[in-house]
Amino acid sequence: MSAPTPENRLLVFVCQGPSCTERGADATFAAMHQHLLAGDGTLRRSVRLCRTTCLDSCATGPNLVRADDRGLLTGIDAVLVDELLRNWTRRQAATD
Repeated sequence: MSAPTPENRLLVFVCQGPSCTERGADATFAAMHQHLLAGDGTLRRSVRLCRTTCLDSCATGPNLVRADDRGLLTGIDAVLVDELLRNWTRRQAATD
């Protein structure tokens, strides 16, 4: 797998709207950030984590979107973060 550049990193947007924040978006963002900082840096160089405003699915938050497939993921709490990032990096490695 070639080294990711800023142009080909996976962009992940985590909703920070009031409803998602009330449902744990801050903890989700923090868990994702910690996972990205852990390890040898490969994951950190592969993913760009961004905060965003409302993703218009307030009742199902915390919500996030992957920029590459624009799929809305709902109910993503801190517990799901590890599994989610592992799946994404496996999927990205398979396409490289």
